[in-house]
Amino acid sequence: MLTNLAKYLNLTPQQCDIVNIIYNLQERKVQSTPIAIEKEYINEKKIFLQKSNLFSQLKILMDKKIIIKDNRAHYTINIEGIKESILSRQKELENETKIVNSFVSDTESFFEKMIKPTSVFVTYLSESELYSKLSFYLKQANAFYLGCDFPHYAYSFVLCKSAAETSYIETLNIKLHDPKFSLYCLSAYRTDILVAKLYKKYTNEELIKEELKSVYDNSKKKTIQHKNIDLRKTITPLDFAIVESNDGVGYLFMFLKDSNGDVNGGIFIRSYETTKQIKQYFLSQMSFNQPLSIESDFPALSESFLLPSNAKKKKLIVFDVNRVFTMDHTTTELAKLTGKEAEVRDIINRQIEGTLNVHDAIEESAKLLKGLKVEDIKSFLPKLPLMKNVKEGIIKLKSK
Repeated sequence: MLTNLAKYLNLTPQQCDIVNIIYNLQERKVQSTPIAIEKEYINEKKIFLQKSNLFSQLKILMDKKIIIKDNRAHYTINIEGIKESILSRQKELENETKIVNSFVSDTESFFEKMIKPTSVFVTYLSESELYSKLSFYLKQANAFYLGCDFPHYAYSFVLCKSAAETSYIETLNIKLHDPKFSLYCLSAYRTDILVAKLYKKYTNEELIKEELKSVYDNSKKKTIQHKNIDLRKTITPLDFAIVESNDGVGYLFMFLKDSNGDVNGGIFIRSYETTKQIKQYFLSQMSFNQPLSIESDFPALSESFLLPSNAKKKKLIVFDVNRVFTMDHTTTELAKLTGKEAEVRDIINRQIEGTLNVHDAIEESAKLLKGLKVEDIKSFLPKLPLMKNVKEGIIKLKSK
């Protein structure tokens, strides 16, 4: 029954799962709060559901009138709303059928124009195929949106691993002389990948420093020289590129990297909607960063950039605790010791839904935990319910 509902009401599989969980909680006469729904989801699906995602899905379901929420943040199935939605969908389908029938009588060229934006093509590329395809599409491009570690147009051929990469760098540099071509580049301006490449080619550190300085100077010179380059420094490279052709069609390339951070392949995506959204995201990131356009804008090259690629680096992994390591909020678990569990859950629900800010939520929860002794907390901690395989995961991470 729920499968048919999902089809008629345009529900995603995840939304269908959430509706099913709310229904089951109702059947068992369990209050269907966000926390209860999230817990049930983890138990049933064996995967973690982000709070932000859960609330966005609940809002969509409420907008569709599939579920309703009372003033205590309990969600229930909305039978009348579902009936109304199904009848509304019936009318939509009738209208769509009329529209499709009218389309059938139109010309083939009209269909071609309508279908093209919705078609999706995805393929995985080897490192050589990635650069060959980039080079091919760049030749006919009027714009290039590039997210990278270091501006590619500054590369010398020494830094290229293959003939395909060399051809891509050469094509990009040629395009910079085309006044109708624009390059938008978001770069982390990281030299560690360049240094790693140079250490594979040379053993002489002075030669490596000289080559790196040359590439560094080249990036400044070309950026200042070519007015069609908009270069901005970002904290993290985006690792994708969009090639936009003269007819406005965009092609999306995702860069795949090996464990050393070097590009070893990619994904090619031809999809009007996907490329459009990624381009908007790229431009929004551009707007957050200042352009590098004059000499003083560029960061200086220091000795710290010249570490050998095999230098031992320390690694740090940081985790949130609640609902990542622990099955429930630690505050809620501790509230069981004071008999204030329901009140704390209500505070957490209000904070998650955005009706109470984090600071106030912590302060109010702390007041409800007043009176707990340190000894009580210490004896309780070993009994705190943890997510499955947490210990094994930590042991594995430490071994790495």
